[in-house]
Amino acid sequence: MNILEAILFFHRLFQLCNLTQLGLDKPTWSAIKSRPLKIYSFVILLFSLAILIEGIVNPNLKGKYAGDVGVTVDYIQLIGVRTAYIVCVIEALCHVKEQQALLKNVQEIDRIFEVSLNTDVENRKFRSKIIKNGLVMLIVYFFCECFILAITALRSTSIYIGFWILYTVPLLVCGVRYFQYLLFIDIIKQRFVKLNEVLRSVNLLNAIYKSGHHKFLGRGQAAFKLVKTTDKYSKTMYRDGFDLTKLLVIRDLYSRLWEVCTLVNKCFGLSILIAIGVDFLAITANFYWIFLNFKKFSSSYGDIFRIASSVFWSMPHLYNVVKLAIMCHTTIETTSEIALGVHRIQVDLFNDNHNSLIEQFSLQLLHQKIHFTAFGFFSIDCSLLYTIVGATTTYLIILIQFHMSEQRDVSSKAFQKVIANITQ
Repeated sequence: MNILEAILFFHRLFQLCNLTQLGLDKPTWSAIKSRPLKIYSFVILLFSLAILIEGIVNPNLKGKYAGDVGVTVDYIQLIGVRTAYIVCVIEALCHVKEQQALLKNVQEIDRIFEVSLNTDVENRKFRSKIIKNGLVMLIVYFFCECFILAITALRSTSIYIGFWILYTVPLLVCGVRYFQYLLFIDIIKQRFVKLNEVLRSVNLLNAIYKSGHHKFLGRGQAAFKLVKTTDKYSKTMYRDGFDLTKLLVIRDLYSRLWEVCTLVNKCFGLSILIAIGVDFLAITANFYWIFLNFKKFSSSYGDIFRIASSVFWSMPHLYNVVKLAIMCHTTIETTSEIALGVHRIQVDLFNDNHNSLIEQFSLQLLHQKIHFTAFGFFSIDCSLLYTIVGATTTYLIILIQFHMSEQRDVSSKAFQKVIANITQ
């Protein structure tokens, strides 16, 4: 199954959310540029910009907590998620060629696996896997947002409902952007897993490819290819063994997957950077509101619902960050296994071809390291979770200090007013 066929439903979803402007040519299963999708994205982009500008020019900071630090943080959070959505659309428009090249490279890699290594990348199983991942993400978002909406309806605050709607719509699209990024990370990870499986079967001490149904043709158009031949070519003997040819193909595939990772960083780096920033703001803001509610907690249902609302509001953001960090970290770990696998290969120490190839592959692994970054600002792996926890704690303490200083100012003004009334 072609990779585009496997992700067809999600590709349509990305088109709907303006996260790709690539159409599909089903007869050839290739990605092509689509002018109607570009026009559609430009229209939505202009509409989103108008809403963002209106929100900046006419901020709605009224209510019981007007002037409070938490309200200001919520307002910044709302502007941030709208900005994140606009950045996602602009980035998708600017990197149409890179997205097209990304999908094309993945298709070529799959063909090399099938033709040169006689290995199926199992796109059917991959489709089932990403459908399950999408359902889990949808359930997290749907459950949390429905819970927040129910609490909002019970409180009957029209201003809050409006804020919730204007916040949730771009938040869901940013969630789809996360899923799109994780989808390509998962594609890369599965191919590295397959590459490790093939690498474990390599033994350079084998001198004869005994099956006799393949013939090495050379580099060809894109990669080293082994194609089926007639029986007269059976028992073909290679000078240095078929497994040496297989290792050359593995080396070429690693280089191609490294190029795919580079394209993924280029296509998604800026939007992921902004999205992580929005998640950080949301987590910090909701923990601050939880602190305020606990400070004046009176065991009433209203206080319990407000605390639960803040907890569920932060859950999609926590899910995004945790899932992103773990997925990128596990993918990088699969690539480190390749380096270990190369040095476990049984080689003829007196064969210069073997030694030269192992040395070159080791240097390639050293210089073409797989890593995922947020527009080059920081690496995305499990260390990101530690950084976010530390930063959230720091800024939460700062917000609490601001709140306490505001309370002291209010108390001192009230005290001064009482003294003035007494003296009069």
